Amino acid sequence: MDTLIGHDKLSAYEDVKALFTERWLERHPFVKWALQTWIDKPWRGR
Repeated sequence: MDTLIGHDKLSAYEDVKALFTERWLERHPFVKWALQTWIDKPWRGR
């Protein structure tokens, strides 16, 4: 039961972290663009 509760807490934490990151990136479009460019298309070099 402890592992289940711990897993739920971890999942909730990940969801909140993802939501916070998404909202932060919406307020910093250049950072979002840079991350998408460098992470999604690594084969293009810079």
